[in-house]
Amino acid sequence: MVPAWKLGTGRPWTRRLTTVTQLLSVVFGVFSWTSSPMFHAVIPVVAVVQIVLVALLWVPRPAREFFG
Repeated sequence: MVPAWKLGTGRPWTRRLTTVTQLLSVVFGVFSWTSSPMFHAVIPVVAVVQIVLVALLWVPRPAREFFG
């Protein structure tokens, strides 16, 4: 939650921190998916959203310029 508040500052470390936390969350989501069938429908959806978020932080030119 803290990285989301700090993203507006445009500092490069906030983009890197957000990227790392989101990708780690995807990895840990895989472990959660394999250990419990309760969230099998939710975890893939959340993982896709997190990967899209990371792509939006790095791919568009305006995002790169904002954090540059």
